Amino acid sequence: MPRPGTNDYDVQAADITRAVTRAFRLLAEESPRHDPPLASICLPLLGAGRGGPPPLESFGALWTAVEAELARGAHWDVHLVMRRHARADLVERLLGEMGRRS
Repeated sequence: MPRPGTNDYDVQAADITRAVTRAFRLLAEESPRHDPPLASICLPLLGAGRGGPPPLESFGALWTAVEAELARGAHWDVHLVMRRHARADLVERLLGEMGRRS
């Protein structure tokens, strides 16, 4: 949702989760149309720039959709991309903490 009079916009966590879920759905639809079939997806921290939510919130919303997709038995390779080194460090730490809990 654009913020009037600015170059910024408001992004809600639910919108991030919904967008990532739709991206996975599109990947599943388009994968078999390619040779070799598509096998991976690359996701940014949606909205974490000018969109409002802090990187931690963006990651949490994104990861909710990733976990749900993988729990359904999806076989995709998931890549995360960030423009800022500090955000990459944050995501690396969060993923490391999740790995230690499982």
